[in-house]
Amino acid sequence: MNSEKYEIILDVKHLNFHYEKNHVLDDVNMQIYKNRITAIYGISGSGKTTLLNILSLLFRELSSYKISGEVLFRDQNILDLDKDFWKIRRKIIYIAQTPNPLHKSIWKNMTFPLKIHGIKDPAIIEEKVIAALKDVNLYEEVKDRLNTSALDLSGGQKQKLCLARALVLCPDILLMDEPTSSLDSINKEVLEDLIIKLGKKNTIIFVSHDMKQIRKIADDIYLCDDKKYRLIERVVD
Repeated sequence: MNSEKYEIILDVKHLNFHYEKNHVLDDVNMQIYKNRITAIYGISGSGKTTLLNILSLLFRELSSYKISGEVLFRDQNILDLDKDFWKIRRKIIYIAQTPNPLHKSIWKNMTFPLKIHGIKDPAIIEEKVIAALKDVNLYEEVKDRLNTSALDLSGGQKQKLCLARALVLCPDILLMDEPTSSLDSINKEVLEDLIIKLGKKNTIIFVSHDMKQIRKIADDIYLCDDKKYRLIERVVD
């Protein structure tokens, strides 16, 4: 890989995580490069989703956990954050395995994250919403029904909407947990192609148990095995 072209945006060092009595992650070390797609492969229960929860700081909502090591995001150890950890959730956004649109209109789904982060200018909101919907190839499908319920969308459209809702904040990193698991084969392929497109200008980390899918999409592949992670493939350019 051309090291001059890519920079490390996330550096995980000696990460250990215990939840209740379980040692879930054991001395995890990995480097995530900007504007590349990194896949994490492993069997169910091997700690893949736990890692995404740590990187997005969602693990703070748990109890009875113990964590050590470093997760350096732009040279700051985000595990040390206390009061301001919510700011990281705008920069590193987790997209759940099952699409979870709000019980609101498509428009309100898209504007909600902007408003809670203090963006109120209607012109800026409209610009960001339309741009994000276009980025996921959804705008033409919904532009005439933005005020209708997001729950009326198809499964594939809901997944695109949740992805657009994340992109509207212009995050530095997208975390995707089994992003195609709830989709049929046609929509699965559509979303795979979309992830490849987005990976040209976004940093994406995604979890999958489908190695065929991983080899189609990913630049870097980590294997999660026995609580540890190791790099098994990296696309060189």
